[in-house]
Amino acid sequence: TIVLATWTAVSPLRWTRIDRGNEDAYGRSTNSYGTCYAETKEWAPYLSIILALNFSMVVLANIQAYRARKITTEYAESKYIGIIMVSILQACCIGLPLVAIVSDQPVANFILRS
Repeated sequence: TIVLATWTAVSPLRWTRIDRGNEDAYGRSTNSYGTCYAETKEWAPYLSIILALNFSMVVLANIQAYRARKITTEYAESKYIGIIMVSILQACCIGLPLVAIVSDQPVANFILRS
């Protein structure tokens, strides 16, 4: 939360509506979308820190699930936790490049992020 609070204080997001160029007979926009953006490029280090922390936590959780795979307990769910952690790792490895690819397409970006 310290990283997020600092990021918000240093480089807050601003709301803007972007016109897609379509107008009706009266000159009013018929196709637009709204988005938040940072006015400065000071957001990059904060995003890098958050992504590095999240990715390292997923990798560490995968390592722990792998190490605990042969522990016999009454409720041996480490196998299932390991499967879920690998699934999250795969989603991160596939999803992050896709977010970069569709960043200028609002509908695809919304669907991918949700």
